[in-house]
Amino acid sequence: MKSRNLKQKVSFLFIGAVMAFANQGQATENVSQNPATATPAAATQTSGFVKMDTGHAVAYEYSDAGSDAPIVVTLTGLIYPLQNLQEFADGLAAKKISSLRIAFSTQGESIRKINQSEKPYFMEALNPLSPASTYLVTEDSLVEDVVAVIKSLPLKNRKLYLATLSYSGYISEALLNKHGDLFQGHLMYSPGMKPSHRYDPKGEQSHQAFVASLSFWSWNPFMTATIDKNYDISIQTTMFNVMSPKKDVPGYVPDDVTFDQFFAGIFCLARAVKYTDLTESEETHSVRTRLVLASKEDPPMLKDQIRYFFKSEATQEMFLVQDAYHGIPGAHAPIAVQLLEDFIKSSPPADKAGFVINLDGTKKSTLQIQDIRDLEASL
Repeated sequence: MKSRNLKQKVSFLFIGAVMAFANQGQATENVSQNPATATPAAATQTSGFVKMDTGHAVAYEYSDAGSDAPIVVTLTGLIYPLQNLQEFADGLAAKKISSLRIAFSTQGESIRKINQSEKPYFMEALNPLSPASTYLVTEDSLVEDVVAVIKSLPLKNRKLYLATLSYSGYISEALLNKHGDLFQGHLMYSPGMKPSHRYDPKGEQSHQAFVASLSFWSWNPFMTATIDKNYDISIQTTMFNVMSPKKDVPGYVPDDVTFDQFFAGIFCLARAVKYTDLTESEETHSVRTRLVLASKEDPPMLKDQIRYFFKSEATQEMFLVQDAYHGIPGAHAPIAVQLLEDFIKSSPPADKAGFVINLDGTKKSTLQIQDIRDLEASL
């Protein structure tokens, strides 16, 4: 078991290094597949999926720590399986906090829930001649999938908190801008800021060229669609070159899912946020947010995460976890649980505040605003 957990954590970190990068439908039914069982943390655990009217499914796992317990709705990273969050969920349950973990509709757990005799709704993304309108996985569709799961469960009058990590950080702003009234607060762990290919000088140059072309041809729908599709193909090629060599590595592709399905699903998630940059996006929600960062994050990403801290009016607290890696809830579950429990129990600070905290939970120092700006400048 120890080696398996280590393998999962190594996988978690590898994926974070590789990429930090649907038709809107209403839920037609919630299918609970596993009977309620008691976890070691004394929570009742169930799993199931919500079937959308477009035919796709959104899988979830739910650990209920009691009818009065707050619920943490957790969205995962680009290719992080829900099983990587089990230690995090058990830790929350031990603190009498429930957790609802949701897989996006194009991720492995959700793909397995659809009829395998049918082609998943997003597979046309692999066809270079198919227009984007044929696979329709967007920020908005992903948001509505998440909301459909929440509304399908008997959670009325329960206090909900949102926890996001890596890729789901992109989706969090769209989710909170539209449905901020659902949540009491937001824990943002190692969030993606902009797609990882933009941290490479050539990738950023290519991105700016596509954006400039789209602006120039904005009056011509055919040209803008063609340029947008060419950008998709560029991203798809880069991702395939990264992911294809790993397809035969045990555990890389989810069980009962083909590599083509896995790759197409992940590509659709990446292309849905290809124009997203949280350091420049419009935040219209006021949901209290705590930003939790890893000291061993890639420096350009960490720099942008700190920029986001200053830009976001809803984000009043920043915790920098010493010796931590990207994907904190999976790689370092105990400190992720501690910071979330503290967030739920504490009141927001009067002004923006920053802290350095050790992996064992001891607070090392308080960061003054100038300290945080100096850190940003040094990266």
